[in-house]
Amino acid sequence: MVSVVIYLKKNGFAEPLAKQLVASGLVASASIDVDNYHFVKEVDEVIKTVQTVITLQSKAMLFSEIEQFVEDFCREKVPIYTTPIAQTDQRFHQFILENTTKI
Repeated sequence: MVSVVIYLKKNGFAEPLAKQLVASGLVASASIDVDNYHFVKEVDEVIKTVQTVITLQSKAMLFSEIEQFVEDFCREKVPIYTTPIAQTDQRFHQFILENTTKI
């Protein structure tokens, strides 16, 4: 199991994208964080941008399908990464298994 994190520059995509990912069964749940401050260093200056972040819970084996779904939906590549969900209680584990596509 993994948490998938998606960074969007356009806030309008976040809610419909999250809903469609859940409806498709590729993810068990999604949460949206708007107005997320993101800092990066460019040359010698720290640049601040404001992004929308979607956090999803799913199965690791579905990542490629999630990535393709997001790219097709947004019509561009967006930053996506996963982090493993190392330990969960039985209820959360079961929730993800029951609410994602069977592999």
